[in-house]
Amino acid sequence: VYLDDIFIFSNTIEDHEEHLEKVFMTLREAQLFLSPSKADLYSECMDCLCHIIDDKSIHADMDKMRVVCEWHTPRRYKDVQQFLGLVQYLAQFMPDISAYSTPLLAAARNNRKFLWTPLYEKCFQQIKLLAYRLPILKLINPE
Repeated sequence: VYLDDIFIFSNTIEDHEEHLEKVFMTLREAQLFLSPSKADLYSECMDCLCHIIDDKSIHADMDKMRVVCEWHTPRRYKDVQQFLGLVQYLAQFMPDISAYSTPLLAAARNNRKFLWTPLYEKCFQQIKLLAYRLPILKLINPE
């Protein structure tokens, strides 16, 4: 359970139907209700907190990674801060991200005149390249 979402994983349809019944009974006893329009009871893939989870692995949400890939070169502190905020949220999918994001932290500080250096541009482009590669976070071991 996450906030108002319930995720149920099962290895077989039979197990899944049994798990669903247990969850429904628990909800009924607690007088909690589901929204039929939001219920997706037999999904093979789901989106959870910018993660795409299927029976084999956990992936980054491609839409979020696409936003990183298409981000325009920052022109002010706020642009860098917003970019780094999104990148930090997706950092677990991008190996060695701190090597490229750490130098950009200096560009995100507004204690001096904004200056976009070649080093910042190189780091920015490397982050976009990491996002483009869309790595798998974790292979799921059914054992």
